[in-house]
Amino acid sequence: MAQLKDELKKEGFVVSGILDFQQDLQDNLGGYVKKYNILNVHMPYLSQQMLTFALYDGVVLPCSITVIEIRPGEVEIIPANPTALIARNLSDASLQNLAEEVTRRMDLVIQSLERSPMNMPDLSTSWS
Repeated sequence: MAQLKDELKKEGFVVSGILDFQQDLQDNLGGYVKKYNILNVHMPYLSQQMLTFALYDGVVLPCSITVIEIRPGEVEIIPANPTALIARNLSDASLQNLAEEVTRRMDLVIQSLERSPMNMPDLSTSWS
């Protein structure tokens, strides 16, 4: 998680919240659930621009990133894809450009983590 936060920061993302889904489910349902966190991240400058174009569509920024521990030492990082979310809902070219910029930077974060010397043998990504 610390490395993910560092890589996000390098690309201009701010982590605005982390939901410890594992703890939440254990507290509310009892029983064991894998380590599962959901991060809300955004880029203040691009978020501000987006809100000037579409005040009610700010829901795509912040983006969610799911981090699931598959096995000890092996995680899967699944970022939401703002380009796909906007393409489904909007045809405004300015919004599409902003979403593509966020998507490009998120991809750089994931690529950086994949190249990392950390002990994460099967770091895989998928776009929702």
